[in-house]
Amino acid sequence: MRVQQNNVLTDFIARGVYDSKRPFFKTMSPSMDILVSSNLERLIFEISGRNAALTAERMNALFTKGRYEMRPEEMKRIREQFFAGFTSEDDTVDCMYEFFMDYGYPMDTHTGVAMNVAQKYEKYKEDNHIDDDAQMVVVSTASPYKFPQDVLYALTGNDVKDSFKGIKRINLLTAMKVPESLKALRYKPVRFKQTATPEKLYDEVLKFIG
Repeated sequence: MRVQQNNVLTDFIARGVYDSKRPFFKTMSPSMDILVSSNLERLIFEISGRNAALTAERMNALFTKGRYEMRPEEMKRIREQFFAGFTSEDDTVDCMYEFFMDYGYPMDTHTGVAMNVAQKYEKYKEDNHIDDDAQMVVVSTASPYKFPQDVLYALTGNDVKDSFKGIKRINLLTAMKVPESLKALRYKPVRFKQTATPEKLYDEVLKFIG
């Protein structure tokens, strides 16, 4: 199996197996490749008939063995309700740029993934002669200012190293209001400077909580 970026949940819906023992990709859309998804835990709880014990068993298997497997009838219900797709970094950038050029709206990186997959779904329906005239809504989950460097790159091709410069340039480009919380963040003192290797992370967390 070829593991690709932004593909954790698409792979799960295709195979019926959630496997965290896979390469972790650092992408401009970090929530797409999260290896332990709390949102998916909610879905499998519902699909199992709200079986808390079975859901806990699966999550424990994920933490101890790195994977869990769904029953065929559960996956059938999931596939009846969900279409899954993924997109590459380049396709995400292209989608964000084209949408901004067409509509003047700067999407955040996760919305770029969602919009690209929505477009793929329309193509999928067309290719498979699916008669579905239901309206589709793509819900934007974050401000573009949350990922300023990646959004600026997608919209202009300019690569800046400083997040606050990215925020300023997106504002000049779009006139979209900068959230007050982000505007003030630049002048906040740095409260935490500790770092830890994965091997020492458990001990550091215990020290932090006292």
